[in-house]
Amino acid sequence: HIAEALEALHFDEEPENYKVDYTPKLNTTVKMVRSPFFNTNYLEFDKPLQKTYAEIDSFVAYMCTEGSLELVGRNFKEQLKAGESVLVPAAVEELQLIPSQRSKVLEVYC
Repeated sequence: HIAEALEALHFDEEPENYKVDYTPKLNTTVKMVRSPFFNTNYLEFDKPLQKTYAEIDSFVAYMCTEGSLELVGRNFKEQLKAGESVLVPAAVEELQLIPSQRSKVLEVYC
């Protein structure tokens, strides 16, 4: 696995090449990065969002960068606020993201 991780990193690129171009859209999942190793989406929302993961067969990591929200699955609820992250197991096929205020999160999966 170390060789795969090293292959994903590009140590010789200049830092300015790491900027990702994307246009935020309120209450919409915005694709940021697609690679053979991971996918990253940006979500900025002020109303509940329903997410379905049945087809990705991967865990999903959520990183809250602003605001706070509740993640609600069939058998659980989890609070998430700015600066916190949570890992949602691959067994979770549907999830609702319910913001308590306007929130921004990164959604990452394989």
